[in-house]
Amino acid sequence: MLKQYAVIVLLGSLFCFTANSQPLVFGSYVPGYPPMMYMQDGRFKGVFPELHRAFSEHLAREPEFMQRSRRHAEQALYSRKADAMALSPEWAQSPEQLVFSNPIIESADYLYSLPNVNWPTAPAAKVCARQDYRYPGIQPLFENGTLVRLDVTSQEAQFRLLEKGRCSFAIMNRFVTHWYLKHQFDYLQIKEHPEHGSVVNFHFAFPATAIVIKDRFNAFLAQYQQSGQLQQLVNRYLHQSDDRNASTSQN
Repeated sequence: MLKQYAVIVLLGSLFCFTANSQPLVFGSYVPGYPPMMYMQDGRFKGVFPELHRAFSEHLAREPEFMQRSRRHAEQALYSRKADAMALSPEWAQSPEQLVFSNPIIESADYLYSLPNVNWPTAPAAKVCARQDYRYPGIQPLFENGTLVRLDVTSQEAQFRLLEKGRCSFAIMNRFVTHWYLKHQFDYLQIKEHPEHGSVVNFHFAFPATAIVIKDRFNAFLAQYQQSGQLQQLVNRYLHQSDDRNASTSQN
């Protein structure tokens, strides 16, 4: 009887070890989303990859990154091919099929234009938007014809079309916009229209069955925030000036 019990305990221990030794897979957007997430020198960098690495280390698991488009990264969560990704419930296609961490950082998406462009008095002004992205703050303006959505594959493409006058406006994340203005479009002057946009929170999203992992991430995140490490991480990536070669777009 004791031998049978010992075998059961051993098998249970081996099962737990095998489960915990599996990589923790993060769904990563391609093209990137600097300074939050981007590829440089064959390595994912930014606030979210560093946070994922720190959490994986906390769990004694190997961090792994799955390169997907925004839409396919989310689909990988539903099929449980990915363990986590950075997402807001307002953007998710089926938020009821996911569980979300506590808020990590605020995300503000605003309209931007060249300095000589004012809010349109005529309908059907073109807005460059990211393909597969949702913009709840201005969706009613798309629906009533005030704005016409033109989808592109990257934020760099948004800047290019805005610069060439192909779009009157671009709807872009404020952090990412400032990163591009600093690193790739420092010659370009643009105007922010904060009255037209939305502010939501970034979370880590997990498959609906991963409640335990979500709870452990929340506990880890609370400690990471209280220690000041999260703010240091955000500041480092927002203010660094040496990442001009980050791979962020596919025009």
